[in-house]
Amino acid sequence: NGRWVTYGEGSTVGYRRLVQGKPVEAQKIRVTITGAQATPILTNFSVYKTPSSIEKTDGYPLGLEYHSNTTADTAGTTWYNESEGVRGTSMWTNQKDAKVSYTFTGTKAYVVSTVDPGHGEMSVYVDGQKVADVQTKNASRKRSQKVFETGDLAPGQHTITLVNKTGEPIATEGIYTLNNDSKGMFELESTNYEVEKGKPVTVKIKRVGGSKGAATVRFITEPGTGVHGKVYQDTTQDVTFKDGETEKTVTIPTI
Repeated sequence: NGRWVTYGEGSTVGYRRLVQGKPVEAQKIRVTITGAQATPILTNFSVYKTPSSIEKTDGYPLGLEYHSNTTADTAGTTWYNESEGVRGTSMWTNQKDAKVSYTFTGTKAYVVSTVDPGHGEMSVYVDGQKVADVQTKNASRKRSQKVFETGDLAPGQHTITLVNKTGEPIATEGIYTLNNDSKGMFELESTNYEVEKGKPVTVKIKRVGGSKGAATVRFITEPGTGVHGKVYQDTTQDVTFKDGETEKTVTIPTI
């Protein structure tokens, strides 16, 4: 959008990597030398895209499209820009009824915002219909939080509008959207499970944002707070979803 946004910073001696970060889209790259122990010499620099298996991410699934607040329509209401957030930009307003709209093509969307002790409620509209009031007040300030996600949407163009409900500050960084010909994506219903020792736990896998066509996903257990062979039995299973199926379960024995 014509602005320079800081991607990263670091120091280097000799030939070595200067900085590694999340994938972004850009038209130009600028390197600024801010200090040196001797006369700095910069003969060249290179940019590489790391393999997806080792790249840094912003915590959202690969394959989602990101729509920055810099592309949103504020409809003539007052918003203040900030240089922070999931992709280095965000904006906030304390104007009651101020609104911002994102238009996208796809079948599902996630709203990303900053939560803060001084923030308040935002109303969320999808295609002109109010779907939720979202509280963005939080005990501590946290950036880049998922504060709302749509249900599955019909394929095509949609608009999400965020409205300041009370006049307390609200912020917006952008939205993530899914647009893959209604094939959808897969997620676990829960990230935490409480299990009685020795009894099996049933994990639900959900297909969201579309269920067009058959698809197979591989479910693999990885050590976390529990260790396989001591707390649970290691489980690897291919799970097939038929066309139109949206839920499957996998059972993991515990020890």
